[in-house]
Amino acid sequence: MPSHHREDSGLRYFQTSPVRGQLEPYDGDARTGWRYLQCTDTPNELKVLLPPRTAQLYAQLLLAEEFELAKGSRGASWPRVLEIRHLKDRMIRKCQRLSRSTAPVPGVTASFRILHAPPDFRLKEMERWMKNEDTGRSNRKHPVEAVRTPTRSQSPAASVCSQCGPRASQAHSNHSHTSSARSSRISQGSRTSVSQRLPTRNPASGKRRASVSSQSTFTHSHSSNERLRQPAFASAQDKFSYLSPVVEERSERSVQATPVADAPPLPNPYGETPESMAEQQQQRQQQRAEEYAEQQRAEEAAQREHVISPDPLPHPYRPPSAMQPFGSLAMPEPITMPRAEVPNFGGSELSSVPPSLPPKEDGEEAGPSGRPIPRRRSSLKQPSTRLERASKVVSWAMDNDWTDQMLKFNHIVHAAESAGDDLDEARRKFKDEIADVKDLRSNITLALERLRLQTEQLELEERALHEHEDKLTSSFERLEEKEGRYKSTVKAVLDETKRVVYAADKKREAEVLS
Repeated sequence: MPSHHREDSGLRYFQTSPVRGQLEPYDGDARTGWRYLQCTDTPNELKVLLPPRTAQLYAQLLLAEEFELAKGSRGASWPRVLEIRHLKDRMIRKCQRLSRSTAPVPGVTASFRILHAPPDFRLKEMERWMKNEDTGRSNRKHPVEAVRTPTRSQSPAASVCSQCGPRASQAHSNHSHTSSARSSRISQGSRTSVSQRLPTRNPASGKRRASVSSQSTFTHSHSSNERLRQPAFASAQDKFSYLSPVVEERSERSVQATPVADAPPLPNPYGETPESMAEQQQQRQQQRAEEYAEQQRAEEAAQREHVISPDPLPHPYRPPSAMQPFGSLAMPEPITMPRAEVPNFGGSELSSVPPSLPPKEDGEEAGPSGRPIPRRRSSLKQPSTRLERASKVVSWAMDNDWTDQMLKFNHIVHAAESAGDDLDEARRKFKDEIADVKDLRSNITLALERLRLQTEQLELEERALHEHEDKLTSSFERLEEKEGRYKSTVKAVLDETKRVVYAADKKREAEVLS
């Protein structure tokens, strides 16, 4: 008894503040998912309306604190409680900074203030902490499942809870055996179907599928066992009444996903959360995809073994006589190319001028294509200057045509580049105009926010002035009433005084006459 008295009289670290840092229940007047946060110890002195995502994360943080404090002074992790309370203080200080940044006119104080946080209001430190918690839970959960997989044949007494009793343990054992039998049948059916479809595959995929089914079976039974072993979450079920309709529907869906026989579903934010269930489902889908890819590779390898290369194609026979005229009459390219290119310039300026070539002599022969093939003995009879002049004329015409084409190509390229520059200039102008419009819109939004705050402040001042006017009016009416009573009293006193003076005057006159 004395120790209990000392514990009650001391400081109670393992309890939460009743007002400061608490989320209000979902208000029907606010938008869906938006919830108010109390920032002071006085109710409604300063409360901020948080957006849905931030409110949901902060509600999970409060649930984590309540779950940790419910363990008591022996089982609670004090560093974790300090981290959670540090995040709560960070959120409250950020809300207070928001209230100071949106404060009304200086010099005017309001007793109670309600602020609406912007939709992008968030606390990145809290988000990182929640992400690290989820990552740590997933990392801790997978090794435990791998180690405790062969312990499914333990006695049912190991899962008996102080509150659930042997009935819940028996139902839990029956449910786990049923789910394991069902998963084994499913895995066996999948193995037989795959073996019938692909007889020569690697048995490692079958072992992997069996391990996946056993892991999924133990995950289901282990999650239900954790629900039975954690009665501290019974009080957390009432907290979901404060959530928005969207969050309530999501929480109910996550609770109904894994029902337990003869036991009410308890929400467990540190066990089977929607995020962890989605992560497990994604891992199972990834494993199925890997198994399917392995099966496809095995099938392709099996089909590739039966592929036979075709016979090589035969080479056609060509006698030497067919290649003899081409080999004996072949001439160097520098001699034949200028003659071959002369008829191709029909549209040039030299089309009307006949080529200055010597007439064909008897010593010249025609090739397979009909072109004249000069002989060395006939080249001695032809003047070399005329051949050189003709070749120069042809090369000059080729150069002019090529120059014209290059000029046209350069004009087209320059036009395309100028069009691209114009498009870049137009794009830059559009971007500048869009940025100006965004700045103007942000300025208008800030002006509207300031006008709204000033309007609220003016309404408060108008209300205060109205109350002051009522007080002055009531005081003036009381003064007028007192003035009327004073006048009537003074008038009565004056009348009485006049009467007494008049009577005394008459008495004096009577005494004088007598």
